[in-house]
Amino acid sequence: MIIGTVKFVARSGLFGMISRDDRLPKVYVSLQELQRAGGKALKKGQRFGFELSTPETEARPQAVNLFFLEEGGK
Repeated sequence: MIIGTVKFVARSGLFGMISRDDRLPKVYVSLQELQRAGGKALKKGQRFGFELSTPETEARPQAVNLFFLEEGGK
């Protein structure tokens, strides 16, 4: 399990970047993945546990199977 904090959210709100607690490279997260976890909107400061997936069509790994670490983060 990887843990991190949302540090950037696009103006559109459709994606963001999670800064990992282990200080490895930041990870892309989509609004769609957040919604699968029961969230409504990406916000700076949200904390998640997640797994990594690297789709064949993408160069960077993405956060998947998100779960909220703090109540009220949804």
